[in-house]
Amino acid sequence: MSVDGEQWQKCIVPVLKSDALTRDNLATWSLPSDEIITLIGRAIGSSFESGGYGPYPTG
Repeated sequence: MSVDGEQWQKCIVPVLKSDALTRDNLATWSLPSDEIITLIGRAIGSSFESGGYGPYPTG
């Protein structure tokens, strides 16, 4: 998947800067790594959808 600069700034950066992903958030970082990756993927998918880049795929 490739994203342009606008998509990066509008959809990915806010997810990566979210409070849920700070290293101090033990509720997130105490999860197994595959669950953390799933959490980040869902958040990015939702961010793209709310940013107007299409529906979030289910499944």
